[in-house]
Amino acid sequence: MAAEQLKHPSVTFRVPCPTHEESEDDFRLVVPLADLRVLVRRPIRWMHLVAWGILNCHGEVRSSEGVLQDLDMDIDALNDGDEYLFVVNPGETALLLNFEHTRAPAKGTGSETSSSDNYSDSASIDGDTVLDDRDGRFCVFTGYEMAERAHVLPRRFAIDADALQTLSRNRSFGIEHHLDPTNTITMFQSLHALMDRRRAFVLATDDVFLRDGDIPLPTGQLLGAPDWQARPRPTGPTNTFIWQTLPSLVKGTPPLVRINERARFRNPASASLPSPSAVNYVYVAGMLDLYLDKNAESFKLLSRPVLPSPDNKDDSVKRQQRGDAARHRQSRPREMDSIELLFRLTHGGRYLDYYDEQRKLAEAEKICAIDKWRLSLPNTDTGET
Repeated sequence: MAAEQLKHPSVTFRVPCPTHEESEDDFRLVVPLADLRVLVRRPIRWMHLVAWGILNCHGEVRSSEGVLQDLDMDIDALNDGDEYLFVVNPGETALLLNFEHTRAPAKGTGSETSSSDNYSDSASIDGDTVLDDRDGRFCVFTGYEMAERAHVLPRRFAIDADALQTLSRNRSFGIEHHLDPTNTITMFQSLHALMDRRRAFVLATDDVFLRDGDIPLPTGQLLGAPDWQARPRPTGPTNTFIWQTLPSLVKGTPPLVRINERARFRNPASASLPSPSAVNYVYVAGMLDLYLDKNAESFKLLSRPVLPSPDNKDDSVKRQQRGDAARHRQSRPREMDSIELLFRLTHGGRYLDYYDEQRKLAEAEKICAIDKWRLSLPNTDTGET
């Protein structure tokens, strides 16, 4: 627990550690009231979200005296020193959050096997690109030029497709949202870097825990190009993705997006992308980094190695074949047609003796290689005449 948190008015939120785990400590979050006022207007709903992120369970939030707390309690009802406890609904089984799923890899240690690496993102979006229906796949946080398409989830979250499938199944995530690079949030790259360093967060208000109105409105001067601000808001139910940070986390950093800025998909049909549950799983991990008591034994349970999936023989064969094909492309001589075209373009159209010699050498090498291959074949003569 950060010592400076104890100097400021704060509230404590306890989430019980599952009985089958090797710890008797609760997960204990100490949240300064000043921070909580920036993050949320309905703190009990926020606590429900945090508890779900830690345990994958639903339940109730009670005061230290055991009084059930109203979901719509306003932030102004909290007082310094208040303590709240999450009580899991009977019959629910906990599945602890794992920090290793949510941390971005350090530079130089990126995952070559990341599922996001299996799909190549399109080129960066030009600031002058005309927005059309294709923009319905995106959610915009800044109108600055040279905005880049960046995955909402840190790439480490998808370090292995099989591990992601298991996590998605256990946590009821829609896996297709993670493996398709087109389902991304348009985000200026420096914003994505802030998120990877746990200095900013993306929150999904999907009505399961938090709603759009449960989060304070953004304040301050509008940032970025004004044209995207005027886009029509979708009609009907839709998810809102909210950019959150704290002034203390971005001190000295030029603001690109207002705190608690909303971003919605332009096309209401795309309202479900990306998966709100997955976004909020990463969001809760960020909140734990900020406020969880890291001296407790229970903290160690939230950082577990991600075991590689069993090697699939078919996948190994395919990887070997792709590697062989790549090496073959690199080693084979350039096509003669290309060389001839190059020489014709650079030498006034004259047909060079050099090209003719190179073609003859290549043909001779090809004939020699075929002869060696034939001689290497096993003798299949059965002796019949």
